[in-house]
Amino acid sequence: MVRLAGLCLGLPLDYETVRKGGLIFAGLAFVVGLLILLSKRFRCGGSKKHRVLSGN
Repeated sequence: MVRLAGLCLGLPLDYETVRKGGLIFAGLAFVVGLLILLSKRFRCGGSKKHRVLSGN
């Protein structure tokens, strides 16, 4: 039993379970971050138009 702030949650958490859950969460957060970075890079970089300035 896990007691958190006086509440009994009924979840048998040991070190290995917490460690595996943390590693899974970290891996998913890393992959989502990469997807966000790559999607912004490809979306913004592909359709830029350059203006030609006249020499007046």
